[in-house]
Amino acid sequence: MNLFVEIFECKCFILNLKCKFYIQAKINSKLSTSLKSILSVFLIFILYGCQFNGSLKGLISYRTEIEEPGLKNKISYVFYCEGNLAKQSQIVITNGKEVKRCIARYSKVLMYLWKPNCQSDYCLDLELLQSYCDKINYELFIVAEYYDQTRMNKAYLINRPIIGIDTYYYESDFTKKYVSRFMKDLVDTAFSYKGSLFYLFNHNEFKGEFHRLDEMVLPKIMSSE
Repeated sequence: MNLFVEIFECKCFILNLKCKFYIQAKINSKLSTSLKSILSVFLIFILYGCQFNGSLKGLISYRTEIEEPGLKNKISYVFYCEGNLAKQSQIVITNGKEVKRCIARYSKVLMYLWKPNCQSDYCLDLELLQSYCDKINYELFIVAEYYDQTRMNKAYLINRPIIGIDTYYYESDFTKKYVSRFMKDLVDTAFSYKGSLFYLFNHNEFKGEFHRLDEMVLPKIMSSE
């Protein structure tokens, strides 16, 4: 039973090669030659299926999806700070330093780290979040954690383009690495990325981070302005 539990865990974390080698060591040390062969073949099929048929979004950027015909024409590499009064979304690819220069213009800023395929209650509809920010007079900046052709191709009624992190600038296709580097540019070089979804700024002064919107106490956070 333990052996099959370990195989399932490896299926869930396909990029963890240590797990793969650990299971192979278990097979080699515990089982007969014939059974080892059967389980080795079974393990190969599991790994193959996960690698090519599953989604690794949230682990890697999937930046190649912006080259799809339906999305390519919506991409911009020039970041305009002003809000789009027509509320027609597009995607702008940039880095944390550019976003920081823009945020410095505003006294009340909420940045949302958007996970396009997230189904959790913590992840919010972009248009509803924009409406909320409009009501409380906050500037909303939406940063996509990774690229998704289907979700990003939708015309959201939001004030600014969705920000795609420039993975070439950060020299990494691994989500945790390029998001961490983006956040260090945006907040501070000493900032440690913890996976939060919501970030508050007063001009370019970082005021706090939250995993859920209902954790924020806006008057207290912005009382120093």
